[in-house]
Amino acid sequence: MAHKIHGCLARLGVVWAVALGAGCRSPEAHRRAADAAAARWIGAWRSTQATNAVPFAIERPSERFRQRLLAMQELPTTLRERLERPAPTVPTDAVRLNLAECLRLAAENSREWQQAREEVFLAALDLDLEHDAFRTSFAGLLGAEYSDQRAGETPRRGVSASAEGGATQTLRSGAKLGVKLAADLAKMLTGDRDAVRGLLADVSLSVPMMRGAGRAIVREPLTQAERNLAYAALRLERFRRTLAVEVARSYFGVLEQMVQVRNQEENLNGIAMATRRAEELGRAGRIPEIQVNLSRQNELTARDRLAVSRVQIEARLDRFKVQLGLPADAAVELDEAELAALVSPASTEVAMPEAEAIRTALERRHDLRIARDKVEDAERAVRVAEDALRAGLTFTASASAGGRRSAAGEGADDADLRWDRGRYGAGLSLDLPWERTAERNAYRKGLVALDAARRAAEAAEDEVKSDVRSVYRSLRQAAQVCAIQEQAEALARRRVQSTEMMLEAGRAEMRDLVEARDALLQAQNSLVSARVAYRLAELEFHRALETLTIGEDGGMEDAHVARQ
Repeated sequence: MAHKIHGCLARLGVVWAVALGAGCRSPEAHRRAADAAAARWIGAWRSTQATNAVPFAIERPSERFRQRLLAMQELPTTLRERLERPAPTVPTDAVRLNLAECLRLAAENSREWQQAREEVFLAALDLDLEHDAFRTSFAGLLGAEYSDQRAGETPRRGVSASAEGGATQTLRSGAKLGVKLAADLAKMLTGDRDAVRGLLADVSLSVPMMRGAGRAIVREPLTQAERNLAYAALRLERFRRTLAVEVARSYFGVLEQMVQVRNQEENLNGIAMATRRAEELGRAGRIPEIQVNLSRQNELTARDRLAVSRVQIEARLDRFKVQLGLPADAAVELDEAELAALVSPASTEVAMPEAEAIRTALERRHDLRIARDKVEDAERAVRVAEDALRAGLTFTASASAGGRRSAAGEGADDADLRWDRGRYGAGLSLDLPWERTAERNAYRKGLVALDAARRAAEAAEDEVKSDVRSVYRSLRQAAQVCAIQEQAEALARRRVQSTEMMLEAGRAEMRDLVEARDALLQAQNSLVSARVAYRLAELEFHRALETLTIGEDGGMEDAHVARQ
């Protein structure tokens, strides 16, 4: 008897081992499968947008610039970010960064950017799950049982093994098809019966005829999941442009203040030379002492302003480093060549007419596109709610042959698949729409949500128009200010030169030179500010029109209007 039990268990163990080896996967394998599925759906959506972007990636680089910077400059940290071996590509002294590198670092380290990417990834996983509802789903079950029944006059013992397999398929029309196949093997350890087998095949079909029928109704969760992925991807694209403009604003803001500090240094040098000259003229009796003291006082004021500006620029640079995701104590320098490359526009007029700019924004703006698509979402939700108010009429059909066997069924014959002796059935079930309070309220709420979505789309369109008109005016004003400041800076420079000559000739006072130098410093700073303002206004203009091209690494590929 023991030998029989061991033999059955051994055969059952082989079956279990084969099934487990075929059906079990490691968590890492499931992770890779999920990543591949999400990448497939994201890539499919991108292919519809005529984009040449590199493949979507959610994982941040394992070796980031922040980590190399911590290692090479040996900066203190309590986080496990320092690399074991410093990368030789990063020097130990201050790192000079241009605008493109700063944009790449912001994309690499931005927590908001990473969150936006994760939202796209999660939306792709949700879409894959909705698609799974229409895939053929397979299921399997293995079982083993030992039975010992001692209630009757003759004890009965036995072992049995069973295997079940099945597949279900939901069609886009709403019909559900199921197929099931089961096999049993029961071994009796008492009595004369050696073994009995069972075999069962079962097929079922369910087709909704009224409520819940139709491709549009059945596919609605999948359609909404596709829309949600598109919304997440469009929000990511919009955020990438916004982040690029904000980083550029901070970058040029730091450079602008650096140039202003340098202008203050040059102004201080000029004031100091004028003060020494005034002291010589005062000792010669050519100017009164009050003018000498005025020059000295102006020099002290300039030195105080310069000291304050130096502290302010260090604090602003620290904030910018934090914005890039870099340590505030890292030695970083910004490339002033970016600022030197800024020039005043050749014309004070915007190349694109305002009406064309508005039309371009209405066609391209992602936030407006989302608002319009949400109106369609609300309309579909109303149609689904209307369908839920209908009666439910379902057609069902089934067919089965064979039967199940177990160790408890001593004396039973083997069960074979005999379709000529099978069991067949068909029927209709009608669910009358008498109680539809919940469905009625859901339908009414859907109508309210539809009206709200339409209002939101109208508001979004008005906001886009207002935004474009605002940035259009700002761009035109910035161009005009640049032209004015060019003339003001040239005039202030000539004024300093003429005042110095007149002071030498005794035809001007020291106060005149002080005022002329203050005017030149203000004109120089205003010209730099005007050029920076124009560049930022240009970026804001293209961002508002959704024509600012941003690469996958966060860099601005082109700031010109992209026409498709």
